Amino acid sequence: MTDAVDIGDIFNPNKKYPIIPGRISLMKMFCYGKVLNIGCFEGKMFGGKVTNLDIIDNGAPNLVIASASKLPFADKSFDTAVLSEILEHVED
Repeated sequence: MTDAVDIGDIFNPNKKYPIIPGRISLMKMFCYGKVLNIGCFEGKMFGGKVTNLDIIDNGAPNLVIASASKLPFADKSFDTAVLSEILEHVED
């Protein structure tokens, strides 16, 4: 049986969780141009290199506070949109 993982530890650089960094690296390989990170939380996945969007201010760099269902951008403003951690928050 494995020990439970504190979700905050996943982003702790002093701890190693190989599945998460591998998934993040894979996502980053497919990102190009202007990137919108929807549901960014604290923006640790991409940092300030992208536009981060979340419904609350968690201190992410380059943060736009808005709902993913009502994006405050014109069509074709971004080349890549990342939605990696929001499915569990979307209503049926």
